[in-house]
Amino acid sequence: MLEQILDVSQGSVSHFTDRFLKALLDLEKDRIVWPQGSCLLTVTRGFENSDAEFGKLKLPNVIGAMDGNHIPIHAPSENGSVHDARVFYRSSLHHEISLNAELWVPGGTYIIADAAYPL
Repeated sequence: MLEQILDVSQGSVSHFTDRFLKALLDLEKDRIVWPQGSCLLTVTRGFENSDAEFGKLKLPNVIGAMDGNHIPIHAPSENGSVHDARVFYRSSLHHEISLNAELWVPGGTYIIADAAYPL
């Protein structure tokens, strides 16, 4: 359908879609990072001192929060939607945490999430 709207071949649409996705993944490396070192301490302090959104709720030793609503992605109508748990189980993050949990979630720290993200 896109090839008809833009009057280009399906091969061109696929080529530029691949280039666009590669560019996004290249940007991801600089934008979305796992907290480590002094950054990890900054993140945990932020959760310990949070009071604006959580009504003075203190969350000690939390290194992150996970939810499927941070980045809205609209599912194509022909394939429908996929539950957060399935997306997480198929992700490289789940695979990496499963292989080496201590590297990603050091002892005594936590990631808060709903039931879609059991670790």
